[in-house]
Amino acid sequence: ADSLPKGGPANFDYTGYWRRSLVAAVAGRSFSRLVGGGGEDEAFLCGLLSHLGQLVLAECLGDAYAEVTSAAEGRWPDVALEEKTLGFNHSDVSGTLLQTWNLPAAITVPVAFMFRPDELPDGTSEELAGLTRIMSIAGQVVGVLCEDEGGEHMKAFQDSAAESYGIDAEEAEQFLLDLEAAIRDAAAMLSIELPEGMSHDQIVGRARMQMVEISLNTTADLQSAERRAADLESKNRELAEKATTDKLTGLPNRAAFDDRLELEVQARLHEEGIRALGVVMIDVDKFKVFNDTHGHQAGDAVLEMVGRVLAKMTRKSDFCGRYGGEEFALIMPQTTPHHVRLVANRIREAIAAEVVEFGGEELQVTASFGGACLAKAASPKDGELLVKLADKFLYKAKENGRNRVEVYTQTHLPGPRTQAPE
Repeated sequence: ADSLPKGGPANFDYTGYWRRSLVAAVAGRSFSRLVGGGGEDEAFLCGLLSHLGQLVLAECLGDAYAEVTSAAEGRWPDVALEEKTLGFNHSDVSGTLLQTWNLPAAITVPVAFMFRPDELPDGTSEELAGLTRIMSIAGQVVGVLCEDEGGEHMKAFQDSAAESYGIDAEEAEQFLLDLEAAIRDAAAMLSIELPEGMSHDQIVGRARMQMVEISLNTTADLQSAERRAADLESKNRELAEKATTDKLTGLPNRAAFDDRLELEVQARLHEEGIRALGVVMIDVDKFKVFNDTHGHQAGDAVLEMVGRVLAKMTRKSDFCGRYGGEEFALIMPQTTPHHVRLVANRIREAIAAEVVEFGGEELQVTASFGGACLAKAASPKDGELLVKLADKFLYKAKENGRNRVEVYTQTHLPGPRTQAPE
């Protein structure tokens, strides 16, 4: 702890950084031991490295990361705030660094996905998924013990412990109390100085009271929430009535795409804390030549195949549709530029691997992808601008050889004095 650089912004809390890392380490090891999941030592190391990306960002970005810590207004900056301000988060940095250093997957994967376990790549082993789940719970424990407003984190911790491991609220509270001595022992062993503060008994009591306040506020707002839900249901019915399905591919058509995009932009005009909205434009490569060579019916069979691949490989929260002709479009309501590129490449590879049997021939095509993200909307017209930006990067993919993905790496639209990269 003493040997690492401390040249970051003045508002970066190095003592708080080490406290959080240590709490995550001890909580991960102790919870792993409690549930008998194994990997106690890996969990401890994952916890120590869990906030490494923030230390690196503070050291390397300086004033830019100072904006993140200032925007946190006294709280510890979380991944949502980092993505909103920077376009990526410290988990991205941590995971990338640990992979570069050739650490094993048992360390790199739980650290990279500790704060977003639902984004684990397909095919992740159950062992890695289990360790990541434990570290996600350890992150909730950090929120309880290190945040002044720990009630929300306490509720999340209790819910996760109950849903995943059958641990009741009383046992979960006792787990938090038992961590106090273990954290102090680990701090002494690693020569890390912990700040003076309340005992765990006091912290748990405060969090319990905050949970009661949250519950009372939730009850008081119930009627308002029900009205909002009724309004949303009405809008959804209206959207369902207006939207039609493309008969060839079975995907929603252009009108449905436009309506969904408008709803997502409206949400970002009025609500805070929503992750970036991604749009991906997809075009089948040399489709006119394909039609001229094999006929329009073969072309229709290829478009049906592309529709099936898109429907199969996108999340339930995503929205894919046929934009027109050989062009398709994908809306990703909760994403980042990095995730857009990852998903688009998976779909691109799947399309290229598909074989369409038609007229005794085995036909294959490729597709090009252009993507862009928007974290905060400033105008109802931003959806249209986002589509144009994604379309621009689609043409860039075409110009660079086709069968590739090009993504705008920022999460804001280019301003009047800022042009998107050519």
